[in-house]
Amino acid sequence: TYSEAILPRPLDEDVHPKLLVYINATVKGLIAINELEGIWQSKVSFEVTWYDQRLFMQNLKENDNLNILKDLERKELWIPEIIFGNNDEEERMVLDEKTLLIVNRKEKEGFPSTHRDLDAAEIFLGELNPILYRRTYSS
Repeated sequence: TYSEAILPRPLDEDVHPKLLVYINATVKGLIAINELEGIWQSKVSFEVTWYDQRLFMQNLKENDNLNILKDLERKELWIPEIIFGNNDEEERMVLDEKTLLIVNRKEKEGFPSTHRDLDAAEIFLGELNPILYRRTYSS
């Protein structure tokens, strides 16, 4: 059974013995700068992407904005723990109402479900369709 507490295995353990997690940070703007104290505040948008080969997803749309995970799905999903070490509190990446979790459909087509599974569902594999975490932080 799936557990959000357990790290997914790497897609190819022979090539990469650890799970690859891709991080993209974009500085959206500077909020404040204090040159005397060497402190600055910024607004940064993070995108974190990973594959979870344990997942089977149904009826993914080609438009990723239609593949946003709902609250229940989000709470049951493994998410990488990222710590922002450049602040006094060592804040962590959070999963809140400002966070988007999206399945990025990479497969052109899924495969049909069996009759006992979901009626007329098209199934997509987590090893081929990554999860995207998107959130903007102000620090």
